[in-house]
Order: sequence, then structure tokens, then C-alpha cells
Amino acid sequence: MIKAVIFDVDGTMLDSMPVWESADRAYLCKLGIEFDEAVYNKMHTMTFETSAVYFCRAFNLDITPEQLKADILEELYRRYGDEVAPIPGMPELIKELHERGLRMSVATSNRRDLVTAALTRLGLIGYFERILICDELGTGKHEPTIYIRAAELMNALPCETAVFEDSPHAIKTAKEAGFITIKAPDHDFSDAAVRRELIESL
Repeated sequence: MIKAVIFDVDGTMLDSMPVWESADRAYLCKLGIEFDEAVYNKMHTMTFETSAVYFCRAFNLDITPEQLKADILEELYRRYGDEVAPIPGMPELIKELHERGLRMSVATSNRRDLVTAALTRLGLIGYFERILICDELGTGKHEPTIYIRAAELMNALPCETAVFEDSPHAIKTAKEAGFITIKAPDHDFSDAAVRRELIESL
């Protein structure tokens, strides 16, 4: 039986991936630049800080990464604070895991302010002991540092900790580090029976 759970945010707890793409598309449209899907797909593996640098270079933007972040964040703040919805059934799963007495933390490549705004609005933030941010740790999900640190803070070993992720590369990282991994898109969390079966399997 596991002792702790680590949750990714975007695409795992929150249905927020379309928000990032639409914000990026709108920004490029204002500049008269065509959006490139291949560039966006490559950014999925990056933190917010590193993706801003890559974005500027890939689209040859005549602005600094800092200005790009400020421009796009203005729209993202609004959407995370007012609009971003949870993945169907995810709030119920989080509450059910909490009822089982499991300790839970967040490990994300997103920004703390965006994550906090959304989880607070959805009434979920109180279920998590910690919110760990890749940029604050100086790492990405290509290495297991953020998962290992989250488990340590919950006094759990990797083999006693389940990691919920949507990204194949993050799943691979966590699995190779000895964590129990659950690929979120493979499950219909809106189905109570699916949630119950998953929890009982951990």
C-alpha cells in the first residue's frame, strides 16, 4: 500500500493545456506570426522559464523572454484564476485519496502563482502539503529531482509513492526512479468505479 501521492497539474489535475496553446496563438497572431504546432509540441517538455527562451528563438521574436512571459502571463493569470476547469473526476479522486489518509503534494513545471490561483478557486489546494515547482528547484522533469524531493518531504520512499502524470517523458522519469506511476489520460476519473479500482490497486 502506498503512503503518498504526487500530482502533476497541467493535463493531469487541470484541463489547462488548451489554455496555453490558445494564449500563445493569440500572442503570435497579434504580432502577425503563424503558429507552428511542432514548436509548441517541443515546448511540452520544458519549464515555463526555458520555454520562454525557446519560444523567442523559434519564432525569431524581437523581444526578451522576460517581456514575452509578462505579456502571456497577463492572459494566463485571468484564465487560471477564472476559467480553467479540473479534469473530470479529478477533484473526487483527490478527496477520496485524502479520505484514505494518503499524504499528497504537487510537482509541476508551471508557475506557483498560476497553480495556486486555480487550485484555490477549485477548493483543492488544502489537500496538498506542498507545491513543488521545477524552476524553483532548478530542474525539469527529464530528471527525478522534483519527485524525489516531494516524496522525502512526505517521509515516503519512491516505492511507497504514486505519481500521477500526463506526459510520457515525465512518466518515464518517475518510473525509472522507482515510483509507482499512473498515466492520467489512460483513466476515466469521472467514473466512480474506475476511481475505486485504481485506489484499491495502489
